Amino acid sequence: MQKIYKILGSIALLLITVTLLIVSFWFILGAVAVVTLLGIYRYFFMKRKPGKFQTKPYNHMEIIDLKAEEVHETIQNRKPDGFK
Repeated sequence: MQKIYKILGSIALLLITVTLLIVSFWFILGAVAVVTLLGIYRYFFMKRKPGKFQTKPYNHMEIIDLKAEEVHETIQNRKPDGFK
């Protein structure tokens, strides 16, 4: 009788393990499907709506032209006297 209980216990443990593996696999597969559908939705439907910010920063042909700052001192000149 004890052998039967041992065999039934092993079968029950095996069935529980297999069931957990199958449920985990389908849960992961479902999560991947949801993330994929969300990505497709965002790619196709959110693209058509204008965003908060404009894509071109200069819509009215305003171009800002600033002169570059010229630095005439070298790194050696900027070092304190003890480090030259």
